[in-house]
Amino acid sequence: MYWLICLIFGAICAAIGSSKGRSAIGWFFVGFFLGIIGLIIACVASNVKDARQKEIEMQNEQRRLREQLRQERIKNDQFRNHAQQRLDKHDDALGIETRSIQELPDIDTREKLNDGYIPIEPTIWDNVQEDEPLI
Repeated sequence: MYWLICLIFGAICAAIGSSKGRSAIGWFFVGFFLGIIGLIIACVASNVKDARQKEIEMQNEQRRLREQLRQERIKNDQFRNHAQQRLDKHDDALGIETRSIQELPDIDTREKLNDGYIPIEPTIWDNVQEDEPLI
C-alpha cells in the first residue's frame, strides 16, 4: 500500500512538473520520495515555459526596437547630408564658408551682406502687393 501511494505521488508530481516545462522523470522521483511535500513543491515551482515565452517576446521586442533605431539613424543621416548639401550650395553662392567658426566672415562682411551688396534672386512673394488676394 505504501508503494502504491508513493507511485501515485510520483505520477502526480511528474504530470505537474511536465506541464510546467520541467523534467517529468526528475519530478517523479521527487514525488515518490517526498510524497505530499514533493507535491507541494511541484505545485509552487515556477513555470519554465512561461519564463521562456517571456524571454522570447523580450528578444523579439529588442530586435524590433534595434531595427527601428537603425532606420531612424539612416533617415537622420540622409537628412543631415541633404541639409549640408543645401547649405554648401548657399555658401558657394554667397562666397563664404560656414562649416567652421574660423572661416565665418567678419562683422564688416556680414554688414555688407545685410545691406544688399550681394544680389539675392527675387521670389514670387516680392511681386505680391499687400492689397492683392493671394489666390
